Amino acid sequence: MEMIAEERLESLKAGLIGGLSAGLAFLITTVVNGLLLNQYFSILNINQFQLINLQFC
Repeated sequence: MEMIAEERLESLKAGLIGGLSAGLAFLITTVVNGLLLNQYFSILNINQFQLINLQFC
């Protein structure tokens, strides 16, 4: 029974490390896109045009 608990603990640690790694990679990518790439590639600036116009009036 102890083996199952140890495996669950290892799985939990691996999941936490994987989740934190994915979150950190997303954060770094967002910062790089926001600070560096928007200056040189204007197409990456999503705020300059509307993708979908939801105003029907």
